[in-house]
Amino acid sequence: MRKITASPVLISFLSCFLLAGCVNIKPTYTKEQAAESIAGLCRKEYNIDVKAWLVGETVWVYMALPRIFGKDLLIDKSQLEKVNKVMISSSRVMLSMNPRPQFVVIVASDTREYGLDYTFITYIADILKLQNQFISRDEFMRRNVIKLNNDHRALGDAEGSHINKKELDLDYFVCEQITQRIHQHFINEPQTKDKFKIDKVLSRFNGDILKVSYNIRLKDGQSSPVDILRDIKKIIAYVVSAYDLKNLFAVKIDNVLTQEEFLMSRVELRELLR
Repeated sequence: MRKITASPVLISFLSCFLLAGCVNIKPTYTKEQAAESIAGLCRKEYNIDVKAWLVGETVWVYMALPRIFGKDLLIDKSQLEKVNKVMISSSRVMLSMNPRPQFVVIVASDTREYGLDYTFITYIADILKLQNQFISRDEFMRRNVIKLNNDHRALGDAEGSHINKKELDLDYFVCEQITQRIHQHFINEPQTKDKFKIDKVLSRFNGDILKVSYNIRLKDGQSSPVDILRDIKKIIAYVVSAYDLKNLFAVKIDNVLTQEEFLMSRVELRELLR
């Protein structure tokens, strides 16, 4: 599995659309018709064929693409534009219903060349916060969980049969976001870029304990510009504070490289953000 940073073109296009107030928030669609409504809107307004399913509190939207990357291994802009349109249609439907599902997952698959799944997981409450300017565009980008997975089963799959369509919950989403933010911090931030090698980052719940395991080490010849553990603690504290995790009792952090373990209470997490 390869995780990547949110595409600025894609997410900023969506965030501009929402902040511009172009979403009609008057209830128009019913929750039970969410999948059918998204597929119909994509077809009617953009002539894009998608498959959609409502699974509990999660809407899955699947689009089969001839390719995601061009021969230069850069994202194909014409296909990215289609993903933008599907994201906008999905958001319009989600925001035009009450009650709403919790999550929308858009899977754009390369079904002809490489067999790739480009997956975007969005918490609907974050779209509302963006629209009401409670969070910035940059923060909205960071909150979307984005994955790029190799899956040969995507080849020739026009129906989305290979996708494991399941109901997501907030615990799963928070764990995925923490893992993604740690990757982004140590790989993409100017201060840490090119200095670290990430062998492992894994976040998961074990009962009411959030466990975060990591193996992050300096590349040869590099000196550390940051305190790795401190930065990871701050990332965890920030994400936990952003979402109401009622079942969280404590956080356990495991440094796989040194075999050290650290336990933090919710009070200690809050103190990190002061």
